Amino acid sequence: MNETIDIRHRMRSSLTKAIQSSDEGVRAWSAWILSQLGVQSTLILIRILKEENAGHCEAVWAAGEIGSDARNMIPLLVQILEESKEMELCYEIIVTLGKMGPAAGETVPNLLQFLHETTQEDLRDEIIGTLGKIGTAEVIHALGRLFHSQNTFLHPEIISALGEIGKTKVDAILSLCLLLPESPIEIQQEIIRTLGDLGSSAKEAIPMLLDILNGPKTELRQTITKALSQIRKNSSPQKNSGDGVSKRSLSLEYYLSSP
Repeated sequence: MNETIDIRHRMRSSLTKAIQSSDEGVRAWSAWILSQLGVQSTLILIRILKEENAGHCEAVWAAGEIGSDARNMIPLLVQILEESKEMELCYEIIVTLGKMGPAAGETVPNLLQFLHETTQEDLRDEIIGTLGKIGTAEVIHALGRLFHSQNTFLHPEIISALGEIGKTKVDAILSLCLLLPESPIEIQQEIIRTLGDLGSSAKEAIPMLLDILNGPKTELRQTITKALSQIRKNSSPQKNSGDGVSKRSLSLEYYLSSP
């Protein structure tokens, strides 16, 4: 028993030294090994991040590969994100939080604060992508607010993030639908294409798309027709009463009020 404990201790010590090596290749290999050990390695990774040595980016990468099982590292990752001046490390932390998915839901306020403070465009884009991977109800509402408050160059990333969430959450689909009427044509095109790419997951968007299709904006009809074809392709056929779908049923307002 003592021999086994000693072997484990030496292995942990060796990996800790290796991931802090001056050799980039050695750091990368040790990070991979630690990531394969899963949750067992998180205490080692936390220790590495608390020390003033090399290997921080590799340790964060390993945490991302472990995923939601490394959630015990989240408080330290957030602290580093708020205090660090190293953009590469901050970027790696943001990516890692995204890999943790909904388990990183507690970091949403921190990510939104960092989004407002950073001037780095690639960091802003990555934060929005990470929010999309976290995908909680709080994120859906936050992305809707960001769409209205941020510069328009972030709109494609916000739409993409809502589309990512829309794969599993209908609220994200409805959020995209609500952004449609008030957006310029090019953004409407992007939203419609995103809904189409979601296929049958976006079936709740059909009433809104049909409303627009029957409206005056002819420049959207080709995009809508394609999106509807994508959405309906894998959707279960629905029975209609009477002579077909009533005009009232084609409105989002009616759909939202339906049980």
